[in-house]
Amino acid sequence: MARSKRKEYQKKYYQEHKDTMIAAAEKYKKDNRDKVNAKQRQRYHANKEENAAYRKERRDDRPWAHRHYLAVERCTNPKCASWKYYGAKGIKMEITIDEFEILWIRDNADSMKRPSISRSDHNKNYTVENCCFKEFSEHAREDLNNRYAAKRRELEELDARLVTEMDTEEIETEAQQIFSDFDLSRGEA
Repeated sequence: MARSKRKEYQKKYYQEHKDTMIAAAEKYKKDNRDKVNAKQRQRYHANKEENAAYRKERRDDRPWAHRHYLAVERCTNPKCASWKYYGAKGIKMEITIDEFEILWIRDNADSMKRPSISRSDHNKNYTVENCCFKEFSEHAREDLNNRYAAKRRELEELDARLVTEMDTEEIETEAQQIFSDFDLSRGEA
C-alpha cells in the first residue's frame, strides 16, 4: 500500500512541478555538457554491436522504410542537402509508409540492385499516382536528360529574345545566371 501511495505522490508532484523539473534537467545538461556527452558515448559504445544488428535487421525486414524517410527529409528538412530541390520548391511527401510499401511491392523493387523512388511529373508532389520505383542508374540518367532539356529550353528562349530586345552583354549575363546553379559534376540543377 505504501508503494502505491508513493507512486501517486510522485506522479502528482511531477504534474505540479513539470516545468521546473524540465528546466532543471536542461540546465544540468547545459552546465555539464561534456559529462552528459561522455555518458552518451559510453552508452553508445557499450551497445554498439547490438544496435547495429537491430538496425540491419530492420533494414532487411522493411527496406522501403529508409527510402521513405529520405524522401520525407528532403521535402521537410531545410538542413537536408537535397531540400533546395524538393522542399524549397514546394514538393510535398503525400505517401504514407504503408503506401510506400505497396509501391515497393507493386514495382518489384526487391529485385533491383539500387531502387530509387521517381516522380513521373517532377513538378508534382510525391503521390501514389505520380511515383514508381526505378533502378537508380536509369532514374539518374532520365533526371539528367530532363535537366539538360530544361536548360536548352531556357537558352532557346534567351536566343529568341536576343533578336528582339536585348544587347549581347545582357544575354551573356543571363546565360551565366542560368548555368550558375547547374553542377555537372553531381548531375544536379
